[in-house]
Amino acid sequence: SVGLDVLDGVKVADRSSSTFASSLDGNVAGVWIWEQSPSSLLSRYGSIRGASSFGLSYPKVYIDGIEVANPLLMTDINPAVLDHIEVIRGPQGAALYGADAISGVINIVTRHEGTQAGADRTEITSGAGFSQTSYATSSVFTQNHGLTWRGGSSTESGSLAINGTTLGGYVPEAYSRDLKVNGAFRLVTSMAS
Repeated sequence: SVGLDVLDGVKVADRSSSTFASSLDGNVAGVWIWEQSPSSLLSRYGSIRGASSFGLSYPKVYIDGIEVANPLLMTDINPAVLDHIEVIRGPQGAALYGADAISGVINIVTRHEGTQAGADRTEITSGAGFSQTSYATSSVFTQNHGLTWRGGSSTESGSLAINGTTLGGYVPEAYSRDLKVNGAFRLVTSMAS
């Protein structure tokens, strides 16, 4: 038997998580990810197998059954396109996914269910607030806006998610502006998918 944690994508999106990293953080026991620096694309897995894994290991990551070449670069997936996330912590993943999965496995399944009667569905999210650091002279404005489109049927579907975030001068002469775009298309025929 394998200890498997499953996160429902709809519940993750409802928690106002704007990144894949914040979706996992605190939602799977024993797994957390340090939020990445605005100046870096790489994230750090704070723990996947307990305190001994700080900075030394990362899980094997799959998106819709396809292995990700570098799991440290994929934490910015928009939670709005997730169907569910499966997490196997520790060496149990190696029995199913190979020896390089000794640190665990994260399987990300994106949404391809289409919509009722093939109608398009659009979701808009928006949030704003203020952030404080010891390095800024005053509170800095931060905002996060997202647009997600899904359409099609169970055999032909597509999705597009756009997410924009800004963070003011959190340290002197430094700020962050990010625009992230995720898209997917699925076609299922009698011969292939």
